[in-house]
Amino acid sequence: MNEKSVFTAPNDLNIPIWRYMGFTKFVSMLQNQGLYFSRSDKLGDHFEGFYPQGTEDAHRGTREIIGESFGKLAINYLKNLDRRRVEIAQKYVMVNCWHMNKNESAAMWKIYGVSNEAVAIRSSYSSLRRCLDSSIDISTVDYVSDKEFISEYTGSPEQRVFIPFVHKREYFSYEQELRAIFSELSQDEKISDLGNPKVKIITVPRDDGVWQTADLNLLIDAVFVAPTAPVWFKDLVHQVSDKFGLNKAPIQSSLDKITHQ
Repeated sequence: MNEKSVFTAPNDLNIPIWRYMGFTKFVSMLQNQGLYFSRSDKLGDHFEGFYPQGTEDAHRGTREIIGESFGKLAINYLKNLDRRRVEIAQKYVMVNCWHMNKNESAAMWKIYGVSNEAVAIRSSYSSLRRCLDSSIDISTVDYVSDKEFISEYTGSPEQRVFIPFVHKREYFSYEQELRAIFSELSQDEKISDLGNPKVKIITVPRDDGVWQTADLNLLIDAVFVAPTAPVWFKDLVHQVSDKFGLNKAPIQSSLDKITHQ
């Protein structure tokens, strides 16, 4: 019987996806000819990789039942094992984030654009899948309440450690996030062993993240500059794109334009 995958593709495989960024990050992407995957604990959300409270409550109930037979030491061991597994996984799980939307998002420009000198690249789920190595998984993010229970037994043992990384608190649902995700562990190391004190992980975690090569001309179908970006900035983005071989003339975002009927 096939196990249900932890990773979920969007219903529309051609749905547009967006990455909003400052100019320096755009140039860095062109220089590295690929996409940057951040260590999950560097994404800015300290809940990243943790299960919601409803799941933690269920875990606590299970530990208490075990404790009735094996004592308090068993409870503490399991509790510390759960926390250690998450804290270690955060250092080895690498994430590249996108926003799913048929149109531009004013909120995303405001949050990730930072200034007038900002850029957004548009792609699609199917293009992203074609451009990334098959060892990299791609999934929509499921937004859940704090009270919700998430089964940690979905998918194969090697996939299960990713479950909390494709779930986020419902407060972030406006992000409509799609994630490309993978583990930095070597082929000889099992990510399901993370947190097990009897298993030694040899791979040293990176300081921040890692670049993954991608054909940017195949990946990107359009480049946009911020709604309030000056003309000179649009020209600069065009020049830099040409320099690095990205054959996409930048488009001025039309979010600030008023259409009169």
